[in-house]
Amino acid sequence: SLKNLLTSFNTTTTTIILKNSSEVTLEEIAKDKQIEIYRIMQELMVNMQKHSKATLVAISFKKTADEYVINYSDNGKGVDQSELKVRNGLKNVETRIKSINGLITFETSLNKGFKAFISFKK
Repeated sequence: SLKNLLTSFNTTTTTIILKNSSEVTLEEIAKDKQIEIYRIMQELMVNMQKHSKATLVAISFKKTADEYVINYSDNGKGVDQSELKVRNGLKNVETRIKSINGLITFETSLNKGFKAFISFKK
């Protein structure tokens, strides 16, 4: 269902690329973490659709011995780093990842796209 969610944002103007999505299956992850990751990715995609004007989004998945890593990157308009914390959607994302003892970091600057790096323990 996560893959379906992410690919549903493919449009004639925005291409979504998923890398190694089969490497991480939500069924392997605890139910509470599944829900939070789904909601986090949903929020990132909605933000991309509403704000970034991205034409390309790349999302990669990786599983290591003790954690999962999801990297999100788009080529949208980005945002000034000082304005980043103000938005409610990203605050919700931070709260959700903290609730499952994960980490998320954002990297962005005006006209340079937006990136989110997510990691959480198995």
